[in-house]
Amino acid sequence: MSVSHDLTLSAPQSVFLHDLDTKFRAYVGGFGAGKTFVGALDLTLFAGSHPKLVQGYFAPTYRDIRDTFWPTIDEAATLLGFRTKVKSADKEVELYRGRAYYGTIICRSMDDPGGIVGFKIARANVDEIDVLAKEKARDAWRKIIARLRLVVPGVVNGIGVTTTPEGFRFVYDTFARAPGRDYSMVQASTYENEAYLPPDYIQSLKDSYP
Repeated sequence: MSVSHDLTLSAPQSVFLHDLDTKFRAYVGGFGAGKTFVGALDLTLFAGSHPKLVQGYFAPTYRDIRDTFWPTIDEAATLLGFRTKVKSADKEVELYRGRAYYGTIICRSMDDPGGIVGFKIARANVDEIDVLAKEKARDAWRKIIARLRLVVPGVVNGIGVTTTPEGFRFVYDTFARAPGRDYSMVQASTYENEAYLPPDYIQSLKDSYP
C-alpha cells in the first residue's frame, strides 16, 4: 500500500517509510519532528498491505497511549482512508476501511516490561523508548521482540522505533554506536517538519533554552 498523494511527508519520514528495509528501523528526531505520526502511518500502511494481522504499539506509559497515540493513529488512519475503533478497556485499536476489518493494534506500556506477554504480533511501533532508563529499555525491547511470533508467508516481522534522542541511551547503543545488520536509522530535525507546526513553535523552543 502506498502513501496517499494528498499526504506530504518530510524527507526523513519518507526515508523511514520507504527506504529503510531492515527488520529494525529507527526514526530519531527532535520535538515536533513528526515521530508518533510517522509511526502511526507505518502501522496503518502495514495493515493496508497485510489485512487482519495483529500489530503492537508500545509507549512509556498508558497515559501516552491514551493522550498521544490514540488521537494520532486516528489522524493517520483517516488520511489513508481508514477509520479506527478504540477499545479502551482492552487497550487496543481496530482498523477498518468501510466495513472491512483490517487488523488490530495491541497497545502496551513499557513502564512494566514484565507485562508485555501473552500475545503475538507481526509488526510493532516502539515510541519514545529512550525516555526509559537503559536497563528497562533493554528489557522492554527484548520482551517486544519476543512478541514477534506471527508466522505469515511473505511477511517479515519487524519493529519501527520513533523517539526523541535522549543522549547516549538505548537507541544510541542499539542503532548508532554498533548497529547489527538488521538495524538502520534516520535522523530528523524539527525544522524538516516546520510546515506542520504552529508558526511560533520553533521560536518558542529556542526561547525555552536560554
